[in-house]
Amino acid sequence: MKTSDVMKSSFINMSLQIFPILSALLSVPLTIKWFGSELFAVFSLSISIVVLFNYLNFGVAQSVNRLLAHESCQKSISDIISSSFLIMLLIGVTVSVATYFFSYEIVSLFIDSSNDNYQNAYKMLTAVLYASPLFLLIILLRAILEAKLLFKITAVNRAFLNSVLFLSPAICYIAGLEMFYALYIAIAIHIISFILLLNRVFHYYPHITKRFDSYVSKQLITSGGWLTLISLSSIILIYADKFIISSNIGLLELAYYVAAYDLISRTSIIYGSLSAAFFPAFSFWFKNGHIAQLKESINTLYILITLMMGVIVVGTLLLSKFILAIWINADYAANSTQLLNILSIGVFFQALAVVPLRVLTATIFEKPVALIYLILSALYLFLSVYLSHRYSVIAIAILFSVKAVFEFIVLHCYMSFKVTIDRFDFSFLYRTMLVIVFVFYLVIMIFIYRLYRQVY
Repeated sequence: MKTSDVMKSSFINMSLQIFPILSALLSVPLTIKWFGSELFAVFSLSISIVVLFNYLNFGVAQSVNRLLAHESCQKSISDIISSSFLIMLLIGVTVSVATYFFSYEIVSLFIDSSNDNYQNAYKMLTAVLYASPLFLLIILLRAILEAKLLFKITAVNRAFLNSVLFLSPAICYIAGLEMFYALYIAIAIHIISFILLLNRVFHYYPHITKRFDSYVSKQLITSGGWLTLISLSSIILIYADKFIISSNIGLLELAYYVAAYDLISRTSIIYGSLSAAFFPAFSFWFKNGHIAQLKESINTLYILITLMMGVIVVGTLLLSKFILAIWINADYAANSTQLLNILSIGVFFQALAVVPLRVLTATIFEKPVALIYLILSALYLFLSVYLSHRYSVIAIAILFSVKAVFEFIVLHCYMSFKVTIDRFDFSFLYRTMLVIVFVFYLVIMIFIYRLYRQVY
């Protein structure tokens, strides 16, 4: 794989994600205005579950992508695709069956049954869970295509689906439908998307046969097992705060938190898309001993993400209150500004942590990474529950940002030691950390300036 081809695929993947970002930014204030803050919070929880399927595929999609990236035997390719399809379908059906038997218990975890919006929440959350086989298979099909760097197809698909998902409440409002129909619209579009992606997979992999290979399946599940632990831990690290706030603090506070988080976290589409194209390339370069090319691409990716996220985060810190007032209203500007400032710092470091995470999982170091994430997620979950009972959502936001900084430092150091160098290269770490420290101090100075303005 050529670095230039990977970079091209990466920028194609990233550039198309501007559409779902704009859709999300447009959708949030309109949804709050038309349906209220609590229904907006419920809809956000439903979207979170859709996104969670990227982590709840038990590592199968990542394992398939990694195996196909350096596999040339047609029979092996066919076995990998056929076996993974059946495994993913089985996972989805299991989630659907569990939803059928425990739907009320699942929904009651997030919203009290006496709440006026309980029925809407029940319909939206169960619709998403019942459709889990569909969401999981689409994730798998995209992973299969991305192994061939076919990001033109998957980027268009991802951008279109996410845009429709974010704009579905507006479609409901215009059509005079209740809020829960938004998820039904999204599911219908996903069905069409599944058919189109399946057609593309058969086009680019014409030798697929309907054959289940037990050895390949074991390989996918074994490799995917550690990736699953990483995924489950990532769910806690990224989404636990929202569900804990919903359960322990309330939907209104969740709405303020989600508004701030949604604004800055949509940048994950940028850095996630930018780094996604490198995953199969990292695997290929490491397996074939192209360490110099691997190191060069890691440095390039770090620089790109630091520059892009640095500009966005600094701009957000300077204009956060103004942005929220224009974007939603004065109430959210008053209640979400501080949250937005704190979360922005966390999202910046979360973006940087994606680089070592991609490298380590692509180069078969998922076991130690899984152990790191298990310990980190357990601590984060415990502290989130504790802080939600003792303090406000501000404490949860601070914890999120501290977690992100710690996550990045640990993963970066481990990657430097195990993958990119034979011995611990302090100069490699020093260059990167110098940039991080500079940005960190810049953020501190901005905070001091803002506090000074508020006092005087």
